[in-house]
Amino acid sequence: MLTCPRCRSEVRTAAESPYRCAGGHQFGILELLAEQSTLVSRLLGRVVRSLESTIALSGDLAATAQEEGRSFLLRYLERELEGGERTLAFVRERLLGEIDEIEP
Repeated sequence: MLTCPRCRSEVRTAAESPYRCAGGHQFGILELLAEQSTLVSRLLGRVVRSLESTIALSGDLAATAQEEGRSFLLRYLERELEGGERTLAFVRERLLGEIDEIEP
């Protein structure tokens, strides 16, 4: 199902325009593709910022846990840090790299 990049409602073909959503937005083929691409880029940017924030917070909490001698919590936070860093690297290398290759 196609969704509208502006309001997220379903997009269908229409007589007056190649694509129209339930919210009344109309798109030509290239316009819809461009809007979808822009939306994906913005959403991936938000994902990157959220992951960076989570990594920073986990790092701060891990430092506090180490200072306080809370080894169980420290191990947990270190695993969270590693997972967050792996996920961030994947998003940057695989997903953002692909978008850079596609965009003109």
